[in-house]
Amino acid sequence: MNKPSRIAGYSAIAISALLTIAIYTSPEKLNAPPWVGYLAGLSFAFAGISILARVYQRPSLANAFVLVILGSMALIGGYIGFGRGTRSCSGTITGVGLQVSGTSCRTGFAIGSIIVAAMFVYGLVRFLRFERGH
Repeated sequence: MNKPSRIAGYSAIAISALLTIAIYTSPEKLNAPPWVGYLAGLSFAFAGISILARVYQRPSLANAFVLVILGSMALIGGYIGFGRGTRSCSGTITGVGLQVSGTSCRTGFAIGSIIVAAMFVYGLVRFLRFERGH
């Protein structure tokens, strides 16, 4: 990989640092426990490390961080889908604002977290087999 990949990797780590600082300085702005925000922010660093590991020809390290990213995503989605309390989700699709609350929000994140957790388990099994040479 080349210079753009290095830039992408270091940029992702920098974004992670900025997000982490923002969460640390204003945790009251989160609609979730701080650990959820920190994990989301750290996911950018994990992605950056994975990119840089490929740049520096460390594919096993890169693959390990892909698993860390999947695990992080499953935990964040799992908190939204299965955690205590009420949830509401909002977003925009091609300029149209959407607001989803309650069961609809939880169901989408719950299903997504289960799918990502399954991807994590599958990836972990393949990773361990590859690392053992099987």
